[in-house]
Amino acid sequence: MTSNNDLSQFPPGSMLSQLVMDIYADQAKKTVTILYDRALTEELLGLHYHEDARELLFEFAKGKLPFGITLNDPVHNVLITVDTVTLLHYHIDTQTALSGMDVPLNIIK
Repeated sequence: MTSNNDLSQFPPGSMLSQLVMDIYADQAKKTVTILYDRALTEELLGLHYHEDARELLFEFAKGKLPFGITLNDPVHNVLITVDTVTLLHYHIDTQTALSGMDVPLNIIK
């Protein structure tokens, strides 16, 4: 997983400082999926991606939180082509999906 279960290595207040998360981009299918290990405590309203800064933001009613890392080329190249991102809450030990949702993505140039 992106955060390798060591949440302290990521910027305080970022999503990766709070959850074990990983992001996958499928170039052939033009899809992006984010796996996360615990239920979100607030409703996720949307995602925003600053294309030039390669910064992904998660929007909640109380504000936006950054993902916590700059996205690499393979993820970036697919992310700028999609309108939604699939988020899957999964059980880390069994690697089983517990719930999922498609979240709208706003690209900011």
